[in-house]
Amino acid sequence: DEQRNKSKDRQIDVTAELVQKWEKQLKTEPTNKLIQNVATAFNTIVHSSRSDAETNAKYTLNDPSVLTSIMMVGLKSLPTAIGIIAPCKTDQNHVRMIGDDSKEVRKLSRILKLQASAYLSLLNESTTTESAALVLSSLQEVLPYYLSQKKFLKLIMTAVVQLWATASKVETQVAAYAFLNNAAKEYP
Repeated sequence: DEQRNKSKDRQIDVTAELVQKWEKQLKTEPTNKLIQNVATAFNTIVHSSRSDAETNAKYTLNDPSVLTSIMMVGLKSLPTAIGIIAPCKTDQNHVRMIGDDSKEVRKLSRILKLQASAYLSLLNESTTTESAALVLSSLQEVLPYYLSQKKFLKLIMTAVVQLWATASKVETQVAAYAFLNNAAKEYP
């Protein structure tokens, strides 16, 4: 009980002000530490609906109205910030590539693994075309960073194929197919 109380004291409540601060910093001056903090909060909140979610997580969400804001920051601002810290290079065939020897990419590798977990959960739990399209759009931005992580790339592609195969709405199937088609064209 004492240890549980100590971990609750160290928890950071994700508030609207904190999310706005993160969003501003991600756009103007992203750092690896900031990206890690936002990704950790995003991942915690994505998994908070599960019964096996960690009770001693660093971040908590007590205000449900902040949920949409942190989701947007995690799906829109975070990939943009990752692109600023470790930019993609485009070759003559218009293929976005990341240098594996880049120090920034190695630092971001752990964060990207954490982010992959959130993407997989969101893809598996997508119920609307809009949410699926938002997740797929975010994934499209960070896809080059997963090319060297074959395990996560396979899990992501499998989840997208599963979404395409099981979606009840044609629009969701079209969005998943468009993602797969774009990925196949860009990375033949």
